[in-house]
Amino acid sequence: MFSSFNFSRLAVSISTVAFSVGGTFISVNPQIVAQSAPKCVPAANISEGTQPLPGNVPANVRNAAQAAANATTKPTVKLTRFDSEKEDGVTIYELAGVQSNGCKLEIDAIAPNKIEEIETELATLNQVPAPVRNTLNKRLPASSFKVTFIERSQRPQPPKPVPPLSGVNVVYEIEGTCTRAISGTCKAGEKLEADINENGTTIVVESAS
Repeated sequence: MFSSFNFSRLAVSISTVAFSVGGTFISVNPQIVAQSAPKCVPAANISEGTQPLPGNVPANVRNAAQAAANATTKPTVKLTRFDSEKEDGVTIYELAGVQSNGCKLEIDAIAPNKIEEIETELATLNQVPAPVRNTLNKRLPASSFKVTFIERSQRPQPPKPVPPLSGVNVVYEIEGTCTRAISGTCKAGEKLEADINENGTTIVVESAS
């Protein structure tokens, strides 16, 4: 996985579209302009996935993961490498590929054909919904936070074959560095990850691993 942070367990719901910072609520200003992030570079992604497919990945898992990739990306990304890990005794297969612009794609699948997560790296914040950008910039202003990584995380609820893409929670995971201190949030040079739901109404900020 690109990130091990579990948004579903730690999310803070904000029905008023506001942020809780040190006990103080700050309302969102939708007019804030978001930061620009660097575009993906193919050379930076060649190590994504430590083993070449097919390896020991079951054929039905490979087929399910590729079907999810086909439903998510245009042009279609071929999954070529993988990793795997166990969570609560269940093997999660992490099949990876690289988009035509050099951005990563990872499909996390469980045998026989269930998709747990589709992680799509994005090249620019322009690909992120405006409510997400507005929420990011209110919490981590562009003047004080440099974005270094953006990912759209699509999470079928519960894990299931994809397509269809219905019943999928979408979270944007945005990593970056505080270029100067933000009161109650970070010191200059500190790396953070902000996880924001697609409507921009929920945000969690954590130190980036």
